[in-house]
Amino acid sequence: NGGQINIPGGTTLRVVNGYLNIDNPANITGSMLTSNITYISHPTFDNITIDSDKKTCFKNGFTIANGKTLTLNSPITVFGNVNLETNSVLTLNGSLTFADELTLNNNCTIDGNSKTINMENDITISGTVTFPTDTIIDLHGHTLTLNGGQINIPGGTTLRVVNGYLNIDNP
Repeated sequence: NGGQINIPGGTTLRVVNGYLNIDNPANITGSMLTSNITYISHPTFDNITIDSDKKTCFKNGFTIANGKTLTLNSPITVFGNVNLETNSVLTLNGSLTFADELTLNNNCTIDGNSKTINMENDITISGTVTFPTDTIIDLHGHTLTLNGGQINIPGGTTLRVVNGYLNIDNP
């Protein structure tokens, strides 16, 4: 029924020639490096970096705790519910694919670093999402809806929304 992995600063959890499989919700802090397919079931992240040289999959979504940062250094696919709590930061150094519908209803930051967010379903923004670096959102024919939400793009930064529809509802 869940658990906790605490990896002190400067320490890395490394899974080599095996799989990291977390089937129940877990709180994870620190740094993880995996060398095979990783399946993680709805963890709550508290300032963590994930590196993997293989496909990594969150099969039941994830949560980034209030004011904390999740850094993804490799391609990740996410199934299930994603919760970016208030003032959380999602930093991309690899592509990110959301397989299910995504709703962002808190004030958060997505630091895209010129990487692509692939949407395999619709995305709704009802909070304030800041994109401090260039980011591409590829909708793959789906819709990005601003439902009372706001997108902040600082000067000199580009947010490209491609291959889909932008719907502004409840301005």
